[in-house]
Amino acid sequence: MKVKVYLFPDYVGIRSLFNHSPVLMAMLEGLGIVLERHDWHGTLDSVPDNGPVMVRSSSMMMCRNDELAALCRDRDHFVFYDDHLLCEDGSMTKAGRRQAVKDFVERLRAFQRAN
Repeated sequence: MKVKVYLFPDYVGIRSLFNHSPVLMAMLEGLGIVLERHDWHGTLDSVPDNGPVMVRSSSMMMCRNDELAALCRDRDHFVFYDDHLLCEDGSMTKAGRRQAVKDFVERLRAFQRAN
């Protein structure tokens, strides 16, 4: 199954995800997920609102981590940075990654079945 992953800045590619996020990428691959690269522009208004997607946080984005985390939560997105999950308070953690990936994939499958 394909999932859209939104990356910023534009020089970040799928290959770099496998280098910097090897645990998350292995989990996704193990669930049969294939990533499809898309851009976001580091601003909240450029985060898509058309169904569950993955969004990679960036130190160069023009919003705070907690703002991005809240928006992504409200839109059913999976937000991460390297091998960390982005928490609602803006912090990052490796705790709960496996369950977060499984939950996201379930939401994505449900969305795709319904649409």
